[in-house]
Amino acid sequence: MPTGLAQIPGDPVLRRVALLTHVAASRGDGLSLEEAVELLPESAPATPEEFRRWAAEHEDDVRILGDVISSPGLTGVLSERLVRGRRSGDLMEEARYLLEGPLAPVRSLALVVAVTGSVAYRSPRPQDDLDLLVIVKRGSLGLFLFWSYLALRREGRKRRNSRALPPVCMNLVLDKPHAESLFATPSGLLVAREALTAVVIQGAEEYRGLLSKAAWMRGLLPRLYQRVVDKAEEARDRPKDVSAPVLVRAASALLFLPLAAYLQFVGLWRNHSLRSEVGKERVFRTLVAPGRVQFTSIAFDRLRDAYELRPTEIS
Repeated sequence: MPTGLAQIPGDPVLRRVALLTHVAASRGDGLSLEEAVELLPESAPATPEEFRRWAAEHEDDVRILGDVISSPGLTGVLSERLVRGRRSGDLMEEARYLLEGPLAPVRSLALVVAVTGSVAYRSPRPQDDLDLLVIVKRGSLGLFLFWSYLALRREGRKRRNSRALPPVCMNLVLDKPHAESLFATPSGLLVAREALTAVVIQGAEEYRGLLSKAAWMRGLLPRLYQRVVDKAEEARDRPKDVSAPVLVRAASALLFLPLAAYLQFVGLWRNHSLRSEVGKERVFRTLVAPGRVQFTSIAFDRLRDAYELRPTEIS
C-alpha cells in the first residue's frame, strides 16, 4: 500500500480502506465489495456500485478485480478468493454435520454455536482451523467440552480411511455470564469484526441479544452492526441467566480440573511441535478458567495488532 494513502489527513474512508486491504494482503487475500461496504464508516460509499465509482477516483490506492478489492500490486487475488470461498463452504457443512451428529448429545447445553475466523470470512487457507465460538448454559462448560473432545476424537478415528476430519478448534467457549461480560467490554476493531461476522448455526436470537449489549461495536462498524443486530430488540426479554440442571453442573464441576490439566498439557505439547515447523504463527496460548476456555494464536495476536495500526504505519 503506498505510504501516501496513510498520510492523507482527515479522510476516514481512505484510512479504513488502507487498513482493510493491508490486513487482507498480509494473508494473501482480498476483500469482497459487499464486505468492504459494511466495514466502512458512515461517510463512505453505501453500496458496491457507489464504491466502484469511488475507487475509480482513487485507483492509485485501491484495485477492484471482479468483486474483490485489493491493494495495488497484489496478483492472483481473484482466483485465490474463489478457491477459498469453496473451501469455506465445505467447512461450514462440516460444522453443521458435527453439531447434528457427534456433538448432538450435548447440543442442548449450548445456547449459541457459531463459526468464526477465516471460515466465517469465507477466506480460509489450507492450514486454517474450523474455529468455533460456543456459549453454554451456566455450570455446563466442563461436561460440554469433555464430551465434545471425546466425540471429535472418535469422529477423527472413524474417518481414517475416508475423508479426513478438518482441524476443529473450539477457540472460545464461555458460559452465559462470562459471555455477557466479554461482549459488553470494548475490545477493538478485530474483535468487533469477528463477533459481527460470526456465522451462527445455533442460537441466532440469543447471539443477537448479546450483541445488542455491545454498543461499542456500533461505533466501530456501524453498518455491519445495524445489519446483524436489527432484530436484537426481540431478544432482550429473554432470561438473563440460563443454568444447566443440577446433575449437569455437578458433573461439569468434577470434570473441570482434569479437563483443565489436559488442555494445558496438550497445548504445551502441540506448541512444542509447532515451534519446529515453518508456520510458527499457529503457536497458541491456552486460557482455562471456570466459565471460560480460550485459545489465542500468535496469528490472531498479529492480526489484532494489524487492525490497530496507526495510519502512518500502513505502508
